[in-house]
Amino acid sequence: MKGRARAIHRWSLMDYKTTTLSLVAMQTDPGPRLQKVLDEVGPGNTWHNVQLNRRETDNSTFNSLKLRLINDLCRFLSARFGIWRQGF
Repeated sequence: MKGRARAIHRWSLMDYKTTTLSLVAMQTDPGPRLQKVLDEVGPGNTWHNVQLNRRETDNSTFNSLKLRLINDLCRFLSARFGIWRQGF
């Protein structure tokens, strides 16, 4: 691999890894905006004077969808950009 191609490969691989690791981190820790909403709502059902209709299964349903979305996205990135892990 020539110098410029090697530099692009190195940066692309770093971006791929950073993105994937950020997505995996979202599986356990909500982002700052979601955390702000969660903190503001707390155990109640009101957010900015809006009454929320919550069910007992909302949290588990949200977490299940979130995990599936993140896993699917990581699989897509791996399939799409996996060549960078192997080299050109």
